[in-house]
Amino acid sequence: MLSNPMANFWAISSSIGSSGPCDSVMAVIMHQNPEVDQRYTTMRYTCPSGSHDGVHMTMRPNRHRPHPRTPTPPRITLGANIAALLVTAAALAALVGGMLWWGLGKPPIQAHTPWTAAQTFDFVKIVLAVVGGVGGVVALVVAYRKQRLGESAEQRENARLFAENLTAATEQLGSDQPAVRLAGMYALERLAQTADQQQTVASIFCAYLRMPHPAPSATNPKMRHQKSVGSGEDSANSNQSKALIETRMTAQRMLAAHLRPNDRSATKDTFWPDVDLDLTGAELDNLDFSQCHASSVIFNGASFHGTTRFDGAHFATGSFSESTFYGRADFTAAEFITDARFANARFRKSAVFADVHLHGGFTYSGANFSDHGLFANPRVRIHAAEDLRRDPPNGYVLVESSAEKNRLTNAHGKWGFLASTLN
Repeated sequence: MLSNPMANFWAISSSIGSSGPCDSVMAVIMHQNPEVDQRYTTMRYTCPSGSHDGVHMTMRPNRHRPHPRTPTPPRITLGANIAALLVTAAALAALVGGMLWWGLGKPPIQAHTPWTAAQTFDFVKIVLAVVGGVGGVVALVVAYRKQRLGESAEQRENARLFAENLTAATEQLGSDQPAVRLAGMYALERLAQTADQQQTVASIFCAYLRMPHPAPSATNPKMRHQKSVGSGEDSANSNQSKALIETRMTAQRMLAAHLRPNDRSATKDTFWPDVDLDLTGAELDNLDFSQCHASSVIFNGASFHGTTRFDGAHFATGSFSESTFYGRADFTAAEFITDARFANARFRKSAVFADVHLHGGFTYSGANFSDHGLFANPRVRIHAAEDLRRDPPNGYVLVESSAEKNRLTNAHGKWGFLASTLN
């Protein structure tokens, strides 16, 4: 869930000036690597005043904030490690010897007899074996500590390289040249190797898509009208706008490609499981998240232009409150495990919610459908009688599955469906 604190997550905030998107400043605070993020604490996205050719990024080193002291566990010295292992070995030897003596029937210990040369030889062998065992224990402790130190050094080096490569890729993503931005996207994609890195890269992609952009979407009627009645753009500016839209759609496609576990091309390394996506207020063109799996997705206040696909998607939680769908929206067979919110969402064209599975709470209060939304056989899990009083879409009522034969089965608990009241 996005509300939980996540290590390795980039907290991203934006402040947009009153004169337009070119005065926007985004501060990206790194929590990924404590030994590195003290050098580069903030990244600033700026756009020259009056310019519409893209968004620039500059890095600002941190010279003011002191290094925080991260509490570290007390380190045990080498001698203490060796002593503890020797004591443990002696206790284990005594325990094993006692068990062997008890297992042999507790034979009586012979009285003192004269010491012989053979016994002296046996004693020397035992001493040498004990010394060799002690030496082996010491060697094992030293080797273990060396391995731990080597692993720690390797982890620090990997973290440093990841931070440096991340900084370089993010600088490319902030370039005003579309080709450089695309190179930055692919560089970021290659960096996502572990779960923490995958969440970090996914959050950067979301932050990029949330950024205001001057290029209007070709599928947005309002923007298209503004462009047609303007003073006229030259071909260079038009091409730049198209290139900017293409880079944003590439970011959408790359993000979606890593959220499909059943894709033939998906492997353990390419699929990013359980990531959280925050696309609040984003302008999205022909978004295709079909068959995508994610922990939670937030599209509050987002604008979807063109055809939007969430068919077959699987989300733990999904929030689309205050969002606007200008084109067709397809949620066929989508599944929401915990929560699905479409409060005050606006659907300008057809919206399909056929065979949707709603396991937890949901709300469509205030949702507006220009065309009547299609809710053919959506399954709704009913946990209590109060669930029947949820907020269904206008023109629908939640009915238990037993109210209509052969519609749904109760094999996996009690379910209901949304029945139209317009027929």
